[in-house]
Amino acid sequence: MGFWSTVSTISLLWFCYQSLPLQNKHRIWKTMVFTMIAVDVGLGSLTMIFQKVDYMFISAPASLLVCTLLSIRCAWDRYSPAIYLILGWSIFFLGVLASLISLKSGEFNILSYGMVFGFALEICFFSFALGEKVRLAERQAIEANVHAFEQLKKVFYPHQIQQIKAGRELETTMPTGKAKACVLCFDIIESSNIAIPYRDRFLEAGIKRCVKIMDQGYDASQLTARAYRIKEMGDGFLCSVGFPFETGEELGIPSSAVTLAEDFIREFQAHVDEHDLSDQVFCSIGIAFGVIEGRYPVTGAVEYDVYGPAVISANRYERVRKDLFSAKNDCHILTIQDKVYDELSDEQQKEFECLNVETLNYSIHGDRRAKLLYWLERRPSGLKRNQAS
Repeated sequence: MGFWSTVSTISLLWFCYQSLPLQNKHRIWKTMVFTMIAVDVGLGSLTMIFQKVDYMFISAPASLLVCTLLSIRCAWDRYSPAIYLILGWSIFFLGVLASLISLKSGEFNILSYGMVFGFALEICFFSFALGEKVRLAERQAIEANVHAFEQLKKVFYPHQIQQIKAGRELETTMPTGKAKACVLCFDIIESSNIAIPYRDRFLEAGIKRCVKIMDQGYDASQLTARAYRIKEMGDGFLCSVGFPFETGEELGIPSSAVTLAEDFIREFQAHVDEHDLSDQVFCSIGIAFGVIEGRYPVTGAVEYDVYGPAVISANRYERVRKDLFSAKNDCHILTIQDKVYDELSDEQQKEFECLNVETLNYSIHGDRRAKLLYWLERRPSGLKRNQAS
């Protein structure tokens, strides 16, 4: 009898220990459970050796009491399955007490079945507790997945999230390989000299407005958008038109790129006007046309990257502003490569002025073959008239 009583009470304690979420703050309860297990083993051994200690009268109620108190403590911490465990342990505890009282009195009555009825009801409530635990774990898993995908939306496009959910590998969610595209380099002129207390928030908000323009026309199924943001560079950014997203427009890639650059300038000017900084803050954009490549790295973090000669050239053409147009500090500047200009419509070409860099004994780093470049300026007054019309 002592052996089986020891096994049963230890099983009860171990079940309680495994069923409840005992964290570090419940260390005292963990200690109590293991202490009770040690006591049960000791009393059971005494029962089997001396056959004099009525082990069940001591160990079973004590173990059930510990289980009940431990469940109450976890229910206090809002662990819902513990409520069913409390009911199960309490009923079984009362049933054991009733059976022990009947056994002690030596009379056979309805109390003698207390342990049987208590055990049956305990199993029912334990089933409810198990179901509640599974439901709680499932809900937590769903919430964790939802949170994870919400965070992934900050890094990946919606179509990538959909394809990952469908079981596709990350490396297959964006176009890879080489293609011709226009790259735009956007920079806020002398941003470090903007003397306002909220300068960083101002710059960040202006870039965000331009990024929203890039996302216009985004189609997850057709992989189209006005542009793809390659990367941000503090007070500016790089984006590509034509790859990896197609423009979805009838205009050619260079025409779409120039139109996008004009929209960037208008949107940035509107942002400047809202902060009463008109005629003080301006932007510069350089556009180059050429081959770029999209790829995923084979080592390290799997992060989609776009690079190529056009990316470097766009940066160089934006920097031309510092060398050749530094005196024009009261307007927005758009500088484009001759390859871009040659692909524009006649109406767009009329907006640009030609500059022969060869006669100036000036070479564009990274595009030394270029003899001509084209540029235009946009003043705040003209942009406001366009917006009003």
